[in-house]
Formats: sequence, C-alpha cells, structure tokens
Amino acid sequence: MSRYSKKINKILDHEPFSQLMPVVEYLSEEKMFLLEEPAISCMIVCQPTSGTNEEIRNAFNTIYKTYYPEGTTIQAQLVSTPDIEDSLFGYRAVRGSRMMNSDQEQCEALADTIHDFYRDGTNTEINNTGFRFRNYEFWFTIKLSIKGAIPTDAEVEELSTLTDTIVSRLNMFAPFIASERDYYRRLRVLLNMYDSDGWRTKAQHQEKEFRTVRLGESLLEPGKRVEVHKDGISFRDSEDNECMHVKVLTMLEMPEEMYYGQMLNLVGDWQHGSEGLYDGFIISLNLVVPNQEKAKANIQRKRTFVTNQAQGVLLKFIDKLGFQKEDYDAIDREITQDNAAILKYSLQMTTFSKNKAASNAFAKKIMGFYSRLNIRVIQDNHFVLPFFLGNLPFGLHGLYQQYSLRFNECTSKLATFLTPHMASWKGNTTYPAFMMSSRLGQVVNLDFYESPTNYNIYLAAASGSGKSFYAGYLINSILGAGIYKHSEPENPVHHPDDGAQVFIVDVGRSYEGLAAQYDDAKFLVFGRDFKYSMNPFPNVVDMYGKDGEANMIRSILKAMACPSGEITDLQNAELLSVIQTVWDELGNEATITDVARVCLEHPEPEMVRFGKQLKPFTDQGVYGEFFSDKHPPVQYDSRLIVCELEELKSDPHLQVVVLMSLVVSIQKQMYLSGSDRRKMFLVDEGWQYLKNEGSEAELLKFFAEFLETGWRRFRKTNSCGVLVTQSVNDAYESSAGRAIIANSAWLLLMKQNSEAIDKLETDKHYSGSKSDFSMLRTLRTVKPKPGISDEAFSEVFIRFEGQTQVCRLYTDRKLQLILTTQPDEKAIRQRYMDQGMSMIEAINKMHDDEISSTRRRIA
Repeated sequence: MSRYSKKINKILDHEPFSQLMPVVEYLSEEKMFLLEEPAISCMIVCQPTSGTNEEIRNAFNTIYKTYYPEGTTIQAQLVSTPDIEDSLFGYRAVRGSRMMNSDQEQCEALADTIHDFYRDGTNTEINNTGFRFRNYEFWFTIKLSIKGAIPTDAEVEELSTLTDTIVSRLNMFAPFIASERDYYRRLRVLLNMYDSDGWRTKAQHQEKEFRTVRLGESLLEPGKRVEVHKDGISFRDSEDNECMHVKVLTMLEMPEEMYYGQMLNLVGDWQHGSEGLYDGFIISLNLVVPNQEKAKANIQRKRTFVTNQAQGVLLKFIDKLGFQKEDYDAIDREITQDNAAILKYSLQMTTFSKNKAASNAFAKKIMGFYSRLNIRVIQDNHFVLPFFLGNLPFGLHGLYQQYSLRFNECTSKLATFLTPHMASWKGNTTYPAFMMSSRLGQVVNLDFYESPTNYNIYLAAASGSGKSFYAGYLINSILGAGIYKHSEPENPVHHPDDGAQVFIVDVGRSYEGLAAQYDDAKFLVFGRDFKYSMNPFPNVVDMYGKDGEANMIRSILKAMACPSGEITDLQNAELLSVIQTVWDELGNEATITDVARVCLEHPEPEMVRFGKQLKPFTDQGVYGEFFSDKHPPVQYDSRLIVCELEELKSDPHLQVVVLMSLVVSIQKQMYLSGSDRRKMFLVDEGWQYLKNEGSEAELLKFFAEFLETGWRRFRKTNSCGVLVTQSVNDAYESSAGRAIIANSAWLLLMKQNSEAIDKLETDKHYSGSKSDFSMLRTLRTVKPKPGISDEAFSEVFIRFEGQTQVCRLYTDRKLQLILTTQPDEKAIRQRYMDQGMSMIEAINKMHDDEISSTRRRIA
C-alpha cells in the first residue's frame, strides 16, 4: 500500500454509528433477528391500551413468571413518535373524487387543509401550549444468547416458542411479530425523527424492502453524523446543522405505594389535559433474567440477615431495618405463594428533541412533571451513548447491565406494575373519515360506520361547548369520505363520486353557512310560504311486512289528530285498517284528505271522531297547504340538505308533524339511493322532541316512538342517525330517548354542567366507572381568541364498544371561520359575501384581517 493510500485510510479510519447497531441480519423464515453478541431476538409490535384490567395484569404476570434461559433480556417499551403517516394514508385513501363539479374542489380543499394540519402538527406546535400530534406504540422485545454465530435449530425453536406464547398472551394489544421492514421503519423514524422527507412522505407499508447494505447501515439517513457529548447525543445533517438531540433519563425512585395502571401518568396529564409530553420519547422497562435458583437463594440470605438485625436495641437506632424487613417479607410471600420470578430491572426514558435547547427544556419539563408524581428522575450524563444504545430495541446487553449501575432486583409482580403499556385509544379504523386526538396527542381515527351493531350517534353538549362547530366538522368530513379505497391516493385511477349524503333537521339556522359552501346543497326553510307537499304517502316504499312503514304512517296520523296524546285502543288498532284501505285503493297517490274521508265513513263513532280531528291537515284545513297534492314533493336528491324549522317554532303541533313527514321522505331517499353511498340523518336541538313534561309532552310521545322506529332501520340503508341534545339527561329521562341511546353504538358527550353529571351518576343512567365520571367533569371547550391565544379545541367523551376516551377536536383557524357559529364572525363573513366574494374568498379575507390585526398589536 502506498504512503498516500495509508494517509487516506488514516483519515477515513473511524467507527461509524451504524457499527453500533446490533442487528446483523433478519431471518425471514424464522421471523427473528440475528444479532452480533451473538444472539437472536424477536420484536413484537403492539398497540397500547388506554387503561387496565385484570386480564391485562394477569397476562403480564404470566409472561414475566415464564421460564427463560439465564441471561435472557426483555424490553417493554412505550414509544411516542410523530409517525402518523398510516393514518394520513388512510385519510387520503377514502377521499378524492367523492363529489362532482365545483363541490369537488371545495371538498378536497377542506380535506387537504385537515390533512396538512395534522401532518404539520407532528413537527410544529399547533398552538402556544406546545401541543403536537403523536403516535404511540408498545414494543415488547425478547433476546436469547446463542453459542455460535449462527443459531441452531434448537435455539431457534426455543425463541419461536417463547415468542408465540407471548403473542398469544398479549392478544388484547393487537400484536404482530415485527418483520425487517417493520423494524427498519421504526428505527428510521427514531433516528431521523425531525426530517421533512424520507419516512415522512410515505405510509409504513410503502417502505421499500430491497436493500444492498447491512440492515444497521441503512437506518441513519446518508450524510448524517453523530456527536456524543457528556449531556446528550447530537445528530447533525449533511450541512452540519443539528437536526436532533437525544437525552437519557433514569427513574431511580417510584412512589412508595403504587397501583396497577399508574404508569399511564408518566405519559402526560390524561385526566385533565393540562400538561403533555410532545417530543419523541421511549419509556423502557429493561429486564434481565438471572439464574432463578441463585437469585432466590440470595434473596433468602438477605431476608434472614435483615430479620436478625431488625430486632432488639439496633432497631431503635436504625428504623429503616423494619421497613427492609417488611419489603423482604413481601418478596418472600410473592415467591412462595405466587411463584414469582426474580428479575433485574431498570426504568429509563430516552428523549428525542429538535435541538439541544429543546432537549434541555424537555428534560427539565419531564423532571418537574415527574417530581409532582413523586418519581425521582436523573439525567444520565457521561455514559450517555451506552445508555442510548441500551434503550433501543435489541440494544440491552449484559455488559450494559453490569456497568450502568442502574439495575435493581424486583419480582415479576412488580415488573407488571412497572410495564409502560398504556397510552391512548387510536380509534376504530385505519381509514378515518374523521380525525381527532387524545389529550396525550395520539391521533384518533374514527369511522362511525365501522361498527358491529349500528352506526347511530347520540351527541349531548351544553350550550357554548362547541356542539354546532363539532357537528359541522363531522358533516364536512363525511361528505368528502367515500366507501371505495384508493390504493394509491396520490394517483387515483377511479372517480367513485361516493361521498356521503347528509340530511339535517335544525331549529336556529346553525347550518346555513355550511350549506352555502356547496353548490349541490339545499337549505329548505319550512314556513308559511313553503311550496312543497309534506304528504307522507308518496314517499312510502314498503307499507307492509316486518320492516313496513305502516306504523310510521300511523304515528304521523296520530300526531296530527291527537296532539293531546289521547287515543283509544280501538282507534289505534282500526287506524291500521284505515291505512290499508287507503293504500290498497290509491297507493302512493293517497293524501291525508283520503284518510279523513275513510275515517268519516267508518261505522265506529270513535273513528269518525278521529277523521274530524284530522280536518286541519286535509285540503280544506288550516295546514292543508303543507299536505295536499297541490304542490310537488321535496326532491331530496342533493348531497347536503338542511331542513330549517325555525319558522314553525311558534306552532309545535305543525312542527312535529312536518318533522315526522320529513323522516319518511328522507328514509325513502336513503332506500332508493342504495348502499353504495353512506347516508346521515342529523337532528339538532333534539331535546325539544324528547320532552317528558309540559303541554307538548303527549304529542311528542308519538314523535319519540316514531323516531325510535327510524333509528332501528337506518343500518339497513347504510345510514346513521345522529341525535343532538343539550343535556345528556334529555335522553335518559324519556323512554324513547333511552331507546335511542340503546340503539346508538356511539355515545358522544361534550361539556356538561356539573349538576347534569351529578344527576347522571346518582340516577345510574350511565353505567360508567368512577374514572369515566371524573373525565366527564373535566371536559373543556376553549374558544378561539385571535391575537391573544391560538389555543382552541373542543373535548368529547367517546364511548364505543366498551372503549371510553376523551378526544379533542383541533382545527386550523380557516376551518374555524368556515364552521363558526359566533354571531360577530358570521356577520363579518356575510358582509364580505354580500360584496361578491365566495365563501372561501371571504374566509381568506377574514384570516388575513386577523393576521394583520395581530401584527399591528405586536408592533
């Protein structure tokens, strides 16, 4: 070798970071990783639980008590990263070409705004509280040492058997054994967390599996280097700018008394949402399995020594001997009675921040937050690189345990209590029509039509809690989401036009602005000048049979004729016969006048009286204009139809009957449109129709029964019903309301006054846990304050299929202005639209005005 070549070799001679990564190769047939130690390992990727129960506790107890070869290492890790690309891929896959013409542009603009808001919100604070969107995963890694460089069949079989057993016991975590691509993606995210490209541009399944270099060499983005300092590790990009800073902290002391589930507190303030940890992090429970016979014998020797010392005069001077004796007695009971295993453990936290300043601030925040939880935390300085490597998957090594001085002994029972497997529920789908977040930042993917029972929703929200805004966001989201899933959302080859159709019944014009956004929308004001017929007969599709509409027509007729609710058994029974007579004679051409005529000709005086009571709704009656065949029926063929009943509010009798006829008409449209498009029927201010007292209570009984029937039928037409009230007790205090809740898979509760929650708990209407009621009492709505604070959100308590969680709705300012119900903002928006601007142009102008105003205030 020439002198020049030797100089070049000397310059280039260094230990690259990739050489410190332990993975040699992935053994695809065995589904395990070959490591340099030498060792073999499996990584199980799980979804965290949002809480605890005895099944989960017993699962970990059993896992940790299982026999493992001496020296086996186990890592149980809760990981927080900004990788929400799978959620965003699913969001895009059910969008694109879901509406036609100009509405498509509007729909996609809103979808893009929401999509980009969430993606940007993983890397940049969405408000001045520092809130960012996260994705939590629970990783469970097991590693066995092997004798040679290549594992024997027996060694492979042993690890496979242990892994399969663990997977079966973690079935409630939706576990899967990580492949090469799964490991590659997750380590790429950890080591390149704040990059704007690379992993951030594609979903996990889009990662390429082909590679020509060692797996460990492909994890750090080319051009980056790593600098190790005494207080952290600096990752620098190709231009030598710091792009990430890593710290490691150790939890030296936990609270004196712990309860199972307490580890959830380490992730953030899930109970109130006032404080969160939004940088990336890994909470690692690192376990090393010692020789059980020797470890238990050593425990017994220590217990005997302490027992002998903890008596007599010495105990008076060294009182901690008594506490040590109690601890060793407890350990002895766990070993002898529960057959607990002895483990070596350390509990550490690795943080990933944008730069050193952010890293120092985040570490300081963690230490302060944990101090309030009675957890003693220290920063691991001077030994930081081994600590960092030891807390990566497969990184836990015997030498690390020996020299770190961070490991203590515990029983398998305590290891269960220290396992960080809790974070937030992620929702019910990978193709979200609707996205929210938890208080801890986890993106929550929702699709109300992904339900094993029904799709119906009951939403209760006190005045001022953001109900109309939330409903508007829901409607916009579902209008732009379809059934067909694009395999490549960026390059759609199909234009399905299968976005949902939404029908809204409201009192108060809350949705007028929403309807103005779309060309294919109708805003129907039901008043004295309404020139359409509400006759229900033309809208009947199937009068008889199990699912026939005869009972719904009967309910309408009873509401028309008997507003006091007084109807005899004879009238109730004979009315079906009258309906059959009219239907057989005239079919869809029948009118209320025809029903009255048959009743007046009936031999029973009670039916004659019923016919007379129908007169106000016949052609000659005061309400005849609404129900005769003089006017055409309403065409419910638009994608968004808002039926505004404000002008009928002064006549509750007519308002209820019109509403019942509306439901029949809308159900016909739902039936005729088939199942290739989702439908939603939303009744806002529904509390008015569930009254159990007052002058209208008897009349509303007919409507409540009617609505309950409709609620049971919606699923058959791929539809969902949404009932919105102010107080949750509005529904629970009427039989029909309780039936609607019983037939609603989704219970959504926004901020309620304390009296309503106390009553809900006292009357045992809702069979929730103490934690559920505590969370209900902490629900908040923070309204926008432009120029003062950019924090704004609505909180919703969601119950679905036994799962409960508080979720937050965050949106960008422009979407807030589109969906606003604030009178001042609506007036400004309307003023700009009156000047000839479109809705979007008016919103952009309002947004620009607010930015200018803020700048002037700062200046």
